[in-house]
Amino acid sequence: MTLDDDDDDDDDDDDDDDDDDDDDDDKTKRLPDVVFESGVYWLIIYTLCTIVLINLNTDIQLANRQSNVVHSTLGLRPEERAITVEQIWAFVEQRLVVGLLDLEDKVVAQAGQFSNTTIPHFGFGYMLISPVQFHQIRVRQFSDSERPCSPLTSVDIQKERQCNYEYSAESMETGNFDSDWDKPTALGKPLLFYAFVYKFVMIIGQNSFRELQALKDSDWIDEHTRFLLIDFSLMNAHTHMASTVRIRFDFRRCMYIVSAQCGCSASY
Repeated sequence: MTLDDDDDDDDDDDDDDDDDDDDDDDKTKRLPDVVFESGVYWLIIYTLCTIVLINLNTDIQLANRQSNVVHSTLGLRPEERAITVEQIWAFVEQRLVVGLLDLEDKVVAQAGQFSNTTIPHFGFGYMLISPVQFHQIRVRQFSDSERPCSPLTSVDIQKERQCNYEYSAESMETGNFDSDWDKPTALGKPLLFYAFVYKFVMIIGQNSFRELQALKDSDWIDEHTRFLLIDFSLMNAHTHMASTVRIRFDFRRCMYIVSAQCGCSASY
């Protein structure tokens, strides 16, 4: 090895050292860029999560307030009490129909009515209301020998009225009444479901009271009615939120009792 060769080797080592220094400098320069980009990504994710949580919280508050407005306007509250059939029709005519017309025709709530609201410009627009469906589930007519009567020992009433229809698959009416609800046609015993439906559909509007009066006069609810279900839905045109309402009347004692005196319990 000559002296010139030694010098070349030294030069190569110096070049390698310079390259290493350059690489270190490049890494040092790139590091802040990586940290900055990661910080931006996390900031975007945090912002999106915050927006989603705010929207969810807003939706929950709007849903709660819409539920409160619907319940208060229609006079609905969870309860179980004995009422008469006449009181049922009075509730439908004076509270349900009137309240639905009110919800449909005009603004029913503004932010000023809710002292604890934190949502600016909060309010309710008119409601889009689905047809109101009245369903009833009935028990069939039994002969004197097979009547499933259970005395109500805790109720102090006349002896001929101390009877309770036990609701079961055997006692449920399975006839198909079609348009003539008081003229049953035997269908046999369905295997998977019962094909009969006692249903009355009412469109909320100018003829609502006339249709209800015709239904009431027909004695649609009688001593064989076991359950009465009223179903409808509402969609808020302002918030685009929907509410589904089911009102259930449970006739627990309906035998040898005229319809106006038939005791039942109501739940909403």
